[in-house]
Amino acid sequence: MVEIAKGLSHELKLIILDEPTSSLTIGEARHLFRVIRRLASQNISVVYVSHRMAEIFEISDRITVLRDGCVTGVRKTSEVSAGELISLMVGRELSFEPDVRRAAKDAKVALEVKDLEAERVAGANFKLRYGEILCLAGLLGAGRTETCEAIFGARPITSGSIAVDGRELYPKSPADSMAAGISMLPEDRKDGGLFMDFTVAENMAAATLEAYTRKGLLSTADMQAMARRYVEALRIATPSIDREVRNLSGGNQQKVLLAKWLAREPRILIVDEPTRGVDVGSKADIYRILRDLAEQGLALLVVSSDLPEVLALAHRIAVMADGRIVGELDAAEATEIGILELAASSAGITGKAA
Repeated sequence: MVEIAKGLSHELKLIILDEPTSSLTIGEARHLFRVIRRLASQNISVVYVSHRMAEIFEISDRITVLRDGCVTGVRKTSEVSAGELISLMVGRELSFEPDVRRAAKDAKVALEVKDLEAERVAGANFKLRYGEILCLAGLLGAGRTETCEAIFGARPITSGSIAVDGRELYPKSPADSMAAGISMLPEDRKDGGLFMDFTVAENMAAATLEAYTRKGLLSTADMQAMARRYVEALRIATPSIDREVRNLSGGNQQKVLLAKWLAREPRILIVDEPTRGVDVGSKADIYRILRDLAEQGLALLVVSSDLPEVLALAHRIAVMADGRIVGELDAAEATEIGILELAASSAGITGKAA
């Protein structure tokens, strides 16, 4: 918000906003939209870059679509559908409808968290079954990321318990959780997930180096063979596995990060903000990958601030507020308003959710 205020502090004729809501709460985004409308009413031009379809239709008058550096279409917002816009963006039909597949009701519990307390986590309780996608939803600061970090051993636990396959786990570091079959994709892939100056292959192997090491030497042939498999399986668009990952798009960087942790063959996968800053085509690919992983029997714990994404991905939704699970919803019966009202009322926020 300070960065946006800095941009507004000049006498403007044109302002360019590149993914301005990626780090904003819902309330902050609503306020930003009011500011943008006021600027437009004052004959100031606004160029707004976003991957979020709902934002595009809400805030824009005209849409220019780019793909691979070329303009594929220009449309008046009032005259284009979401389906047509997606086709212009990715060149193929995509679906973001909820997945009807579900884990069996008697599926084995993979992860059980009881009265978990850590910094900004005040007694979280939930179960996650194999073949299930459980989404943690809530407002910014609800403790979702912190809960995942505590489970992964990246945040000290002060009390409570974690059990994997019924066996208690007290992780002192991520290595302990990794040894128990847990992998985690962090919220910020650039700062916490990838080595931006390393190649695609080197990043994919970073969490499994012991598998490619022989007598203290790295076997690049084995590492590269693994990388080629994941490039094909995850549809990663890269001219080479020797390409530095900083030169890939956000969506392909996220797929490289996913490959890095899937290479460990985890039983439990934690994914924090799986599609933040990725294009709509990569978003559809990541949805497909996560759903297929659940179908293959993995247990997935997903954190997302994008409520349509929560409703599209989740089998079950656990809503957090003030570091606690304040309610659980079956995704088939949940709504955005219902999630927000539960999160806001439990966090002590008055007024109707919008």
